Amino acid sequence: MIKSVLFFLIAIAVLIMTSCGDNRESGQVENLNGAEDPAEQRRTTIRMRQYKIQGKTLYNTECAQCHQEDGSGFAQLYPPLKDSDYLQESPGRTICLIKNGLSGEITVNGKTYSQAMPAHDLLTDLEIAEIMTYLYTEWGTPDQQRLYPVKEVTSVLQNCSE
Repeated sequence: MIKSVLFFLIAIAVLIMTSCGDNRESGQVENLNGAEDPAEQRRTTIRMRQYKIQGKTLYNTECAQCHQEDGSGFAQLYPPLKDSDYLQESPGRTICLIKNGLSGEITVNGKTYSQAMPAHDLLTDLEIAEIMTYLYTEWGTPDQQRLYPVKEVTSVLQNCSE
């Protein structure tokens, strides 16, 4: 009986240790946002995962009702985010749009959209950073697929023209 319990506990411990891996290949940690120090790279990798998870939750709550969960948009009312030239053109503009909304016509992938996007002015800078990290790791270009730190979002928001 004791051997069975001990074996079970060891199996659980091994399962936990292997399921919480950090996706390193050949002992290398993904170099995100130019971090040189391996410890800093690891912290950035962990932070990016946290931001993506929370960003997806926030996206599904705040954005998916219009842009759809898969980012495909909704008919001629709401533009797609997935494979969107507009999204890929300017992450800084996207930060401002999330916070301040948008009115007027925009062209996305050659189609014109005129439905207003409401401001999400109750979102914190951290929440916007999390949404940005999720959006661009899902639908951005390879160089945009990174962690969007709160300091960067705060800096961009200070320069938005409303």
